[in-house]
Amino acid sequence: MLATDKATIGFQQDIASHSAGNSKGRVSNDVSVALVTDNYAMYINKCYAYLKCRKLAEDAVQEGILAAHLSLASVKGSEALGAWFYHVIIRKAIDSLRHNLEP
Repeated sequence: MLATDKATIGFQQDIASHSAGNSKGRVSNDVSVALVTDNYAMYINKCYAYLKCRKLAEDAVQEGILAAHLSLASVKGSEALGAWFYHVIIRKAIDSLRHNLEP
């Protein structure tokens, strides 16, 4: 099994362990911080797979985390928080790839 596959499996298992929202159904900031901290290396590796440049991958992850954090108030419940963070970060990598390919 590849290291990225192990990270993905670990990421999926971590989603369940970080799925405790606050009493109003909103995601707590502690949950999002723990999720990002636990999966940061996997985010970098996945973005690197798209961009083939470590610096661009790190930039995409940072931009994705910022975008996700700014929209965190709109997330109700944390059942799909891990998948949502992953999606936002990967979309930033794809946007970066498109931007770098434009003439």
